[in-house]
Amino acid sequence: MSAALESATLPGTGAERPQVTGHRRSRLSARGIWERWKNAEAFAPPPRSQWPAALRRARLVGLCLLGLQFLGLCWWSNVLAGRFALTHDFAIFAQAAHLIAAGHIDPYSTVLGEAFWRDHAFFMMWPLALIQSLWPHPVTLLWMQDTATVGMEATALAWICDIAASTAVRGRTALAPVALVALGVVLLVSDPWMLWASSWDFHTEAFSALCAVATARNLYLGRKRAWPWALLTLSTGDVGASYLAAVGVSAALSGRHRLRSGGGVALLGVAWFAFISAVHGATGSHANFYAQILTGSRNGVVRPHESSLNVLSAAIGHPARALTALWANRVDLWANLSPGGVMGLLWTPVLAPLALVLAESQLVSYVDISYPGFQNIIVVPLVTVGTVALLASLLSGRSWRRVRTWLASLLVAVLMLNAIVWSVIWITHAAGRWLTVTPGAASTLRRVATRIAPGDEVVASQGIVGAFADREYVYDLGATTNAPVHAPRAWVIFAPTQGIELAAPDATYADIASFARRPGVHLFASSHGIWAFEWNVPPATRSLALRAPRDPEPPAWTVAGSAGEAVRDGPQADWYAAGTSSPGYVVDHAYWREQPGTYCAEVTISTSQTANVEIWNATTSTLLSRQSVPDTNGKTTAQTTFSLASTPPEHIFSGFGPWSTDVSEPAGDQIEIRVWSPGGNDIVDVYRVGLRKR
Repeated sequence: MSAALESATLPGTGAERPQVTGHRRSRLSARGIWERWKNAEAFAPPPRSQWPAALRRARLVGLCLLGLQFLGLCWWSNVLAGRFALTHDFAIFAQAAHLIAAGHIDPYSTVLGEAFWRDHAFFMMWPLALIQSLWPHPVTLLWMQDTATVGMEATALAWICDIAASTAVRGRTALAPVALVALGVVLLVSDPWMLWASSWDFHTEAFSALCAVATARNLYLGRKRAWPWALLTLSTGDVGASYLAAVGVSAALSGRHRLRSGGGVALLGVAWFAFISAVHGATGSHANFYAQILTGSRNGVVRPHESSLNVLSAAIGHPARALTALWANRVDLWANLSPGGVMGLLWTPVLAPLALVLAESQLVSYVDISYPGFQNIIVVPLVTVGTVALLASLLSGRSWRRVRTWLASLLVAVLMLNAIVWSVIWITHAAGRWLTVTPGAASTLRRVATRIAPGDEVVASQGIVGAFADREYVYDLGATTNAPVHAPRAWVIFAPTQGIELAAPDATYADIASFARRPGVHLFASSHGIWAFEWNVPPATRSLALRAPRDPEPPAWTVAGSAGEAVRDGPQADWYAAGTSSPGYVVDHAYWREQPGTYCAEVTISTSQTANVEIWNATTSTLLSRQSVPDTNGKTTAQTTFSLASTPPEHIFSGFGPWSTDVSEPAGDQIEIRVWSPGGNDIVDVYRVGLRKR
């Protein structure tokens, strides 16, 4: 697409098609691109008072639908916060907001282990923290993020209406501009990645995208208000600075009349990004994600302190590595672009920022970054605006008008249907991906939260730690092995099977048993997969070791099942899981994630009649072994040997056909040990469960 095609073909721009001859007739030749860039004139849509009434109504309907989407996102955010489904990333910003509101001008993040501003230089957090202080609840931060997300979409809709209005020239019906606006609304509202981005804790990208899209639109319209938006974009840190630089480049490439403003904005973004990097304010940008580019292998070891410039130079110097990474992430690349129409990528005013964001996310060796989410949220509005703009250009052509109209109509129908299918498939699966804390676990956590004093220290599993971050000292169990202790009372909350948890469950169960042995520790709650310990810290204690030695036989009281209960009387060495009178599993969800091989399961058990020791492949829901244990007349150790021949991929929903995306899969299969009791008068007690490779 030529650099100035958008302004040379859209009505209302004042630009006329240059008359060229010979080799200058080719739009894609270097001379043709130069001529179009040089002769492009400013885009000047008609004022709203001159819009057809149908177009104004279409715009109003679009805004109403965005309003409904906003209410839906706010409701969903409230559900996530109410379920305590807030992870490590949310804790970073929630703690910063709490400390800033409490008067800490330069808050130190115990979650990150450094000053908060050094993570991404997100200086917008300071005014956001003041808003958060008006109603200091976790959901307030999420609602502000939802506001930025829908504000970004509303800005894109306004841009689309500007473009559509330019097609409503005198003597033509309002059908074309209304169809363009309708397409834009459907693509924006139906895109499922808006919901997914808002579900993934709290991040800076929504705010960076809002400011960058507003800057891009005002540059396109030639308005001076682009500069206030550009300055606001800088306040969102290194992410915003990179967006701003790319937006300025695209503006400069779209016409000579935008060269000065676009170039100035680009230089502003580059300068701010360089400054942030120079003062070490972008430590949250990890070069190890780009192992494929830097080392040539997705599993390569990246040297410390590799910068963005190192990644860029490696990609330029080794283009085959970049192509290999893009090919590996081709499904995610398609998933990011397809709901917004794909073709919008070719529209010059959005080309550079789209290329930048997609390169940042699709050159990585880490699936959680490449698949659609918060890190790519700006793709949605930009590719949608670009798609509508190219269709408007198609409708505005003077030759083959009837063919152009039919082709545009077909494309509008196909793009709408495609977006709706993406929405139906992926919005319905959002809860299964993000709402991973059960109502029972949330009830237990709510009871724990009411007991924790504001000055207490909290150390919690990464899947729920964000809900406890409104304090000066909070730590993620999965991110540190030795937490400093500052408060006289500390709470340690384990959630091995709740939330988006990275730690291996068997290791967490060993940590639970180890921590319970500490002097001064009181087990406050242990239900629905939550273990909350209250610890009165001894005066001389200054740190807390969080990782226990790997125990091949975690205690059974940590994995009591639906027909079992933990008995914690006397010394901890005597604790066990006891069967109830109901038939069912005395012990279950005792998990190990293992590779193919031969294993021996060991269960220390006592039973008065009979019990079954079962080994399951929880990944495939396959029974691997079942051993019947008769009356033991006291404790005995039942051993079961089994083989795991293969580890097929875990069934994680990834979509259908062209509406698919990659998802990260855990390594190995989840092996589960269960102990079944017939109930009644049968007494079944389980003391330890273990798994060893032979």
